[in-house]
Amino acid sequence: MPRDPQGTAAARLRAGDRPGRRITALLLLDGSALPRGAVTPPPPLALGLIGPGAWGAHYIRTISTMAGIRLTRIAGRRPERLRPYADQGYNIAHHWRELIEADDLDGVIVATPTSTHADIVRAAIRRRLPVIVEKPLTLDPGEAAELLEEARAHHATVLVDHIHLHNPAWHALKEALAADAAPIHHITAIAGRRGPFRRDTPVLWDWGVHDAAMLLDLLGRPPERVDCRITPDPPGELVELLLTFPEGISASVTVGNNLQRRMRRFTVHTDRQSLCFDDTLPQKLWRLPPASEQAGAQAPPTGGRALPHPRQAPLIRLLDHFAARIRAGQSDWSDLQLARAVTGLLHRCQLQAVDARNGAMPPSPALFDRRQAKRPWTDVLRSDRK
Repeated sequence: MPRDPQGTAAARLRAGDRPGRRITALLLLDGSALPRGAVTPPPPLALGLIGPGAWGAHYIRTISTMAGIRLTRIAGRRPERLRPYADQGYNIAHHWRELIEADDLDGVIVATPTSTHADIVRAAIRRRLPVIVEKPLTLDPGEAAELLEEARAHHATVLVDHIHLHNPAWHALKEALAADAAPIHHITAIAGRRGPFRRDTPVLWDWGVHDAAMLLDLLGRPPERVDCRITPDPPGELVELLLTFPEGISASVTVGNNLQRRMRRFTVHTDRQSLCFDDTLPQKLWRLPPASEQAGAQAPPTGGRALPHPRQAPLIRLLDHFAARIRAGQSDWSDLQLARAVTGLLHRCQLQAVDARNGAMPPSPALFDRRQAKRPWTDVLRSDRK
């Protein structure tokens, strides 16, 4: 796709170079003319994508359906993945630096292995190029803190793809909790499926990153105590967390990459109700009786009532938010603040689990207390496999 000789769309908009001020008349489909002085839609933003793997391909498909943004450049290391996109007219780069250094982009999407995120995001920040980066941001809390400081220093926009935080059902859950005004006392979560089995990202960081982001987004503070148990489940593993937050709020989280079916359920218990977010169901938000056992692995949950919520795809909402920030010229590093907290929490879990395996710490306490569903997640998972 040819480079725009007048610069990026975002740069032209920030400079006040709006197309509607130059056009005196525009023929509409019925042959009539748009009135003089009317403002035409802004030009589409040009984005680049680094990493056309499974999730990168999802970005490519999604962007192709959206107005106001277009994908013009793709970078990757595997020629067989790049060839189809070259045939479709995208500008292809075989190294991410080549794409980052292009001067005709309004933003960049990073969907590469976790170990590469920090270098690419840092380069984009220094180029003052807005960026979306796939989760997890990094496995190193120090690196996460450094990226946040870089973003602040350069007034950058960096969004981290904690995708469930952009789900309309998640926002509806938080609104329902605010309307209820009853304190949260416990949270249960379970997630996973068979695979993926990644060499560079343990299951705690691959699947647990979503639950950590949801917990911190909802509660606004880190846990006071972390207990973590990692059980080999060849070819994957099962991770069980028990987290204790201020004000007596507890959370139990189970994630695994060797489950027999895909699961993503996050249930918030108050004295008045249990609100269940389940991303695997068409209707993703349910209100259940308090401390309901149906907040377990059943799909759909029984004995509850589905709550309405918008149906827009989370990735479209994320991209719309990204485009709005670019067009407004607004810096945004709030996602990096959350990602730093998520990285710190998962790092604490990983260290505790490693210490427990080495015998340096006493065994974790029981993972389930009286406020939780009576069947532990491990029992539910075993029964699902039979």
